[in-house]
Amino acid sequence: WKLHLEKQLASMRVQDVTRAKLIEVLSDAATKAREEARQCLIMLKGILAYAEDLEQIEESPAASITPAKIKARPSPPRERYLSLDELTEVLL
Repeated sequence: WKLHLEKQLASMRVQDVTRAKLIEVLSDAATKAREEARQCLIMLKGILAYAEDLEQIEESPAASITPAKIKARPSPPRERYLSLDELTEVLL
């Protein structure tokens, strides 16, 4: 927050935060640190989703922003294994 977001977002009211502003701030952060920009995006999505739940905003401006849009590092791939129930269903 302090390193990449505070200077540009701390003085803004949550209702004034726009998708364009978030993309600008996060893209700037991504030029310096791609992984940190992705982490900032995750944090902002959580904060703005909470503001949406509290009806402070109609819709989160971060909801549709992906790491690719801000040139941040993509999420690392995850390995997924089938549960026993899923495995049984596939094999039968």
